[in-house]
Amino acid sequence: MVNYFIGEVYKVDRMGAIPVGVVVERSAKFIPLKKGMKSVIDGKTIEIVSLESHHEQLEESKKGTPVAISFIIHGKKKRNNLGNKTEAEIEEEYNLIKNYINKEIIFN
Repeated sequence: MVNYFIGEVYKVDRMGAIPVGVVVERSAKFIPLKKGMKSVIDGKTIEIVSLESHHEQLEESKKGTPVAISFIIHGKKKRNNLGNKTEAEIEEEYNLIKNYINKEIIFN
């Protein structure tokens, strides 16, 4: 399990709601955030599809570094091009994630 503390959330045209935060260490061993990890928020499952830090694409998070994530909501029709989300999809993502600003989400 990975605890991800969200500091802020941005709306990015066509990309969606982008939370930015850090991985919080809860054990002696650092466990990085990775693509494909999932969490359940308000009964909806989200999955990380990309991670970025300082405008650099990452395969996994680094210790102590701010990380922005892009995610999809399961149960929604998946698009081939993640950079082509509608305004309604972005608003849904933002409304889902905004209540977790200054809180932690647990990813598995």
